[in-house]
Amino acid sequence: MQPHQAGPHLVAQEGPFSAATASLPVLQYFPARGRAEPTRLALALAQVEWFEPPVGPILPLLRRQLDGWPFRQLPRFIDERNGKVDIVQSMAILRHIARKFELYGGDEQEAAFIDMVVDAAQELRAQLKGVWWRRGDAGAVADYARTTLAREADLLAASDQPGPGLACLERLAADEESPWLGGCGRPSVADVCVFDLVDCHLAAPELAGAVRERFPALMAHHRRFAAQPGVREYLSSGNRHPHVFADDWRALQAEGAAGEEARK
Repeated sequence: MQPHQAGPHLVAQEGPFSAATASLPVLQYFPARGRAEPTRLALALAQVEWFEPPVGPILPLLRRQLDGWPFRQLPRFIDERNGKVDIVQSMAILRHIARKFELYGGDEQEAAFIDMVVDAAQELRAQLKGVWWRRGDAGAVADYARTTLAREADLLAASDQPGPGLACLERLAADEESPWLGGCGRPSVADVCVFDLVDCHLAAPELAGAVRERFPALMAHHRRFAAQPGVREYLSSGNRHPHVFADDWRALQAEGAAGEEARK
């Protein structure tokens, strides 16, 4: 698989390479995992190659026009395989891919379950992002570990954690009837989102220890998903971005710009 092709690229609709990418779906996003990573993982799971242009030429257009970016946001997904689907909003993109490549379960009941898990994973991802920039604050990390990363019994007893915690997903992942969430016969986008959520936690040393210790079923699920054909190749390739959130990349860009300004 070659999700990112080498060589100079512009936006997907322009430039000399446009014909070469006419048969590939195009994903526009920052050079970070962020909200686009579930899309990349789903495409990798479906063993579908995709193309990512550099974000530099896109950002000025993103701010100046609504055509192509109706909500002035990335990611944007252009499904060049049928030429009709051109959408933004990360979950809309993910569900389109799930429907197209049969990653939405085998029936309506499984699809409903998958939607539930995907939404819960996104809520938990938002909680993680809230503490991500405060990882150097021992108090903030301790609070997060006590609530969102609480074991099931402790989560149920926590009066200040009204929403889900990883223990909710741990219970689902511990189901022995199937290696995949919801008893599905094959991985779905629910597995994609839960893998991504756990993987984000493992990327933070301040949080990784608690996740490994408290959620063995989620860790086993993480290993199974990482070993899937297509996913395995993507994760081990040089195509995976090191920045977990787009804000990490933005902060690095801001630091570089400030350094350049100081040297003038």
